[in-house]
Amino acid sequence: MISPIAQRIGKFIAYQKLSRREFASRLGYTSSEKINRLFRKDGAKPGFDIVADIANKFVELNPDWLVTGRGEMLKGPNGSTVREEPMGYETMAYVPLKVREGYREGFQKEDFIRGLPHFFLPGLGGGTYRMFEVGGRSMYPELQDKDKVLGRWITLEDIYEDQACIILSKARGLITCRLGLREGGVLWIKGNPLNALEFPSLRLEVKDILEIWDLVLLITPRLQLRQSP
Repeated sequence: MISPIAQRIGKFIAYQKLSRREFASRLGYTSSEKINRLFRKDGAKPGFDIVADIANKFVELNPDWLVTGRGEMLKGPNGSTVREEPMGYETMAYVPLKVREGYREGFQKEDFIRGLPHFFLPGLGGGTYRMFEVGGRSMYPELQDKDKVLGRWITLEDIYEDQACIILSKARGLITCRLGLREGGVLWIKGNPLNALEFPSLRLEVKDILEIWDLVLLITPRLQLRQSP
């Protein structure tokens, strides 16, 4: 029988809409075995290191609930606990252009993310989502300045050539792009064939990639509805 604490970890993974592999990757593990064994072996419990990793990575999680089952699963803005959001809705942060430069330093800071605009969007599949405002013409005409794109958090194991993504790089910050080939420790970013001088192909060191968001939805002000005759 699965231990109570493993059941709570499973509930939190489901709340985050992550697979166990994705959850383990978010914790910095190269394998999901540490997480999988909690659900495979009767009575298995996580060690202190796993509990600490979960609490440190997911700062919104109430550690008392995780360890003892007391209280609510999530903490509120002032440290108090809050209830889960309604089923079928995902709360997500929106990164407008004015904070893009600060995102590189603040993406892992609770106060920074909490200070971003948040909204609900129904009908999404499993995963962690974030919305970004597009700046520049690196993917013109597919994406244009001031468009908004919804990204689903993925790992390097999930990428494929020609995938539309937003990448957070240590050196370059947020990059809206289509992916090229991955060659060992290098990931190539495709240039814009319509403006190769301004937006040439880029070479990124994989070790410098902080986040990857798979673009799954476009919100644009450019929609032109046909007028009725």
